[in-house]
Parts: sequence; structure tokens; C-alpha cells
Amino acid sequence: MKSKQIFGVNPNVFFLGLVSFLTDASSEMIFPLLPLFLRNVLATPYTVIGLIEGAAESIASLVRIFSGWPATS
Repeated sequence: MKSKQIFGVNPNVFFLGLVSFLTDASSEMIFPLLPLFLRNVLATPYTVIGLIEGAAESIASLVRIFSGWPATS
């Protein structure tokens, strides 16, 4: 018996894509607000916010480098 398809794909694939889209959209909305929260609510100094942002960018860049590194077996 063939399962019902949504927009031509399996329902599991459709809902997995929908969840991925909503997760990405919510992340993109929250990241710009993090420095404002740190400064206005937690009274974090600007230098500490800069260090946090710099560390996050550095780690993201390093992960991008090593994620493409070929595995040796």
C-alpha cells in the first residue's frame, strides 16, 4: 500500500524539512538579539560581548575547516 504524499514527497521527508526550516528561521531571528540581551538585561560590558562574538566566529571558522578535512582510514 502506497502512503499518502504531501507535495510529491513522503510525509516524513516533508515534515523533517518543515522542522528544519522553522529551526533555521528561529535561529536567524534570535542571534541578532543576543548582544542586546547581554547588554541590556545582564549588563555585560561591550568588551565581553565582543570577546563572545569573536570566539563564536573563530570556532565556526575552525569547524568549517575541519568539517571538509578528508578522513583517513
